[in-house]
Amino acid sequence: MIVMKADKTTTITTSAITAAIAAILASSAMIIPVMAQPAYTQLVQASAARIQGSLFLSVTAASAIPRFPDNFIQSVLVFG
Repeated sequence: MIVMKADKTTTITTSAITAAIAAILASSAMIIPVMAQPAYTQLVQASAARIQGSLFLSVTAASAIPRFPDNFIQSVLVFG
């Protein structure tokens, strides 16, 4: 058990930090997206192959991925 002193009166344990992080993650899973996700966000198939020292990655989505950012991609902080 690791104990950190936050100040003279508060002691925070790793189990308390873990419980707080778990609570945050659990509550964030309940957030309903404002915009429905397009079909291209659904992964159908993915593969990786090593051929002659090169790595080949392949991904198949449920629909075509737009060449230029659409409204959904622009609304997501990190996509891809």
